[in-house]
Amino acid sequence: MAYDIYTTRHLAGIIKRTAPVTTFLRDTFFRNVKTFDTEKVLFDVVMGGREVAPFVHPVKGGKVISNQGYETKEYTAPLVSPEMATTADELMKRAPGEDLDSELTPTQRGMGQLGEDLSKMDDSITRREEVMCAELLFSGGITVKGEGIDEYIDFGFSNFETLDTKWSDPASDPFADIQRWYDEISKNGLVKADIMIMSQDVANAFINNPNVKEQLDVKNMDIATIAPKALKNGARYIGTYPMLGISFYSYSEYYMDDWTDPANPTLKPYVPDGTVALLSTQANFSRLYGAVTYFDPKTEKPVTYKGKRVPESFLSSNHRTRTLRLSARPLMVAHELMSWYVGTVL
Repeated sequence: MAYDIYTTRHLAGIIKRTAPVTTFLRDTFFRNVKTFDTEKVLFDVVMGGREVAPFVHPVKGGKVISNQGYETKEYTAPLVSPEMATTADELMKRAPGEDLDSELTPTQRGMGQLGEDLSKMDDSITRREEVMCAELLFSGGITVKGEGIDEYIDFGFSNFETLDTKWSDPASDPFADIQRWYDEISKNGLVKADIMIMSQDVANAFINNPNVKEQLDVKNMDIATIAPKALKNGARYIGTYPMLGISFYSYSEYYMDDWTDPANPTLKPYVPDGTVALLSTQANFSRLYGAVTYFDPKTEKPVTYKGKRVPESFLSSNHRTRTLRLSARPLMVAHELMSWYVGTVL
């Protein structure tokens, strides 16, 4: 019996064998992954407390204390569905890079094209996830804009500060600003910040700031170190600040924004220019995935799939073109809204 390589089960297996795009923000913070069996996802936003255990008389028993405050939210996870089409005529021709005397059959070329197309679409969804991570971390919300949809998911994040004295000003003191944000996070976010992510222009100003240089030049006192080093995932390690246990990184990767102004696609940095974020790698961030539902082409009945990626394939009415679609319903979530700080420093 012939085996259908275009079933969802087979396509999902191919996706698992493709190498994912490495993404700094998603991999560093949004490591908790959960899939749901509905389009809607549920998550808790926690507001930490500092309750102290009460003293009680030994014969009167315990005293009830209030539960830590939290709010449960529900969202319909936004849908992304890139697709690619292959015509029968294309499979009859030699593919780019294929040997001139190749004897591959159309079916064999179809297998190779299948893997390439799934990989490209998977990469595009992964980039969308990185954009969502960046938006949430640096703006406190996620823009969901495309054909027929224009929404903004606002998480209520408010730890923003625009400095009057920019880090490019010799009179500025970046370490004093970092200390202030660090204290706010410790006080209200109940975590210890341990990482700062900067745009490239901020990283340049930071390294060349006179006050930073002055502290770095202190002899016999390990206040901070600067040791630039490129990482494989697009980030660049700048150095550490041992006094607070903070590592500094710049992140100068880009994505193509073709939804804000479709007529003028723009290359944008994941980290907005002039911006820094002080965060904790121990804070609770999640990557949630809603289920995807579509009509099965054979039974013509709705089928719901739970997972991070859901592939499907269907033929045109004249059986000349096969369309491959990869769908996902990702939503990036911050559970502790006081656990990081964003500063506009240039």
